[in-house]
Amino acid sequence: MRYNKSSKIIVLFLLTFQSFLGQNSNDDAVRLFKATVDVYSDLGYFNGVVLLAKGDNILYNVAYGNASKERNISNTIDTKFNLGSITKIFTAIGIIKLVEQGKLKYENTIADIIPDYPKKDVAKSITIHQLLTHTSGIMRDIKRSTDVTNYKLVKDFNEHYENEPLDFDSGEFNYSNVGYILLGRVIEAVTNTSYFDFIQQEVFNQLNMSNTGFYELDKSASNLASGYTQIDNYEPTPNGELINSKPMLHVKGNPAGANYGTAKDLFKFSRALFSENLIQPNSLKIMNPSGSNSYGYGLKKYNYSNIESYGHDGLFPGFNSYMQYYPNQDMTLIVLANYEFGAGYVSKLFGEILVNKTPIMPKSLTTEQLKNIIGDYEFTSGESKGQQIEFKKGFAQDIWVNDDLRFIPINDTLYHHFSSPNIELKFTKNNDAITGFVFMQDGVAQSQAKKIKASERDGNTAKVIDEKTLEQYNGKYLSNRKTKKEEDIIAKISANDKGLLLEFSSKNKIQLLFLEKDIFFVSGERYFQIHFIRNSENKITGAKTLVRDKEIDAFVKL
Repeated sequence: MRYNKSSKIIVLFLLTFQSFLGQNSNDDAVRLFKATVDVYSDLGYFNGVVLLAKGDNILYNVAYGNASKERNISNTIDTKFNLGSITKIFTAIGIIKLVEQGKLKYENTIADIIPDYPKKDVAKSITIHQLLTHTSGIMRDIKRSTDVTNYKLVKDFNEHYENEPLDFDSGEFNYSNVGYILLGRVIEAVTNTSYFDFIQQEVFNQLNMSNTGFYELDKSASNLASGYTQIDNYEPTPNGELINSKPMLHVKGNPAGANYGTAKDLFKFSRALFSENLIQPNSLKIMNPSGSNSYGYGLKKYNYSNIESYGHDGLFPGFNSYMQYYPNQDMTLIVLANYEFGAGYVSKLFGEILVNKTPIMPKSLTTEQLKNIIGDYEFTSGESKGQQIEFKKGFAQDIWVNDDLRFIPINDTLYHHFSSPNIELKFTKNNDAITGFVFMQDGVAQSQAKKIKASERDGNTAKVIDEKTLEQYNGKYLSNRKTKKEEDIIAKISANDKGLLLEFSSKNKIQLLFLEKDIFFVSGERYFQIHFIRNSENKITGAKTLVRDKEIDAFVKL
């Protein structure tokens, strides 16, 4: 189903919805869901594959858009997508199978399994149960300054976390990719085989998932989708340009994420798991999140529009994926996108349709209307008073601040959050000019913001400091971390007319603005700060970087 004009799309959708209004059978829900996804795809908000099934029967399996824009290759229902963190559920199954085989216990510590783990106190405190449920306290990610994209072995990651202390108290939920990489290491230690071979044999081969695997991107692999993103080197692309994410991807997936698979293979997996044909019934019960917890053993619990479902989602540069099973309806939904957002929104749309809600439809705006919205704003009330944000152009006609703050237009002044429609932005106008917005939640105003000129950006946060004072920070700084090749990481800091310029390379330059004595922040990212350190003689001897008050790196001045 394809249409050239958005007005025809909306008319067709309204006719479709009106014919189903007041009905809530599964057939009607499926047809309405498909009509809705068609609209979102035609307006540019979704690019990928959707599969919807009732029991063992596939009701709807459709591909949208391009697998490769550069080569003009269309997505098909057999296209393989990067699954992001959905990989974690395969890792969890691997651990569960070892427990079922009597080779492992959930209460085992890392010290029990890996006696030579360097950080002994950490190894003795972390259990398999805690790693599965993200409650171990281990760091979330390998530090950003470390390039791990070319790693192909689980052990390649070891040196980047095994000597680190815990980031959080054990028992406290803190999502951790490193924790699942460590689980992959546990699998290798127990089985004396590679993690990849074990998962291939115990999961993919067992279920005949012939189009799922840990493909290596530097070797030939057929029918892989290219991913597209608006982020390049952690910065938004100019004018919301979509770029191919391949340079940002891992050359091979790992126990925490990034293997490739198809919607049909994920459906096979979901059916086997929830039909108790993959693991034992008691194992599935333990795996499921319980009570107020939304995360079990590699399994998430979702509750969109009070419709309960279980599965996992994934987000990786250029890719977004959801796999959900609705037990009360015995329905499975697989959504794989090779845009960095869209799958989550499609999955939430299905939840709304199941409870007979009217799906929220985006409006097609003129270029001038969209241009009028994009720009800088400063909050004038509420908890965010004084904070400044920039709305950038999104994939289609959406606007965004970051991946968590993306909004789609319902009309020329009303925008809904892409995954939480109860969160709205109501823009205010003076004649035809946008003057600000009201941030709404559940129909209640939470805060207001005014539109400001680009020249006023950071004006109420950054402070003026004279160039002579800035010069004391000039110099080279040695990080306490190294590259994967054990090379030193050296940062150069120099004063400029705006504050300080931080350089890691000719292409990696970051503008720092003055906040208060010895404290600077990244322009546009006030929560990312650099604190300089002085000795007893009041000379600068080093610095540390913090994100939301948590130290992530330390430097010594050379």
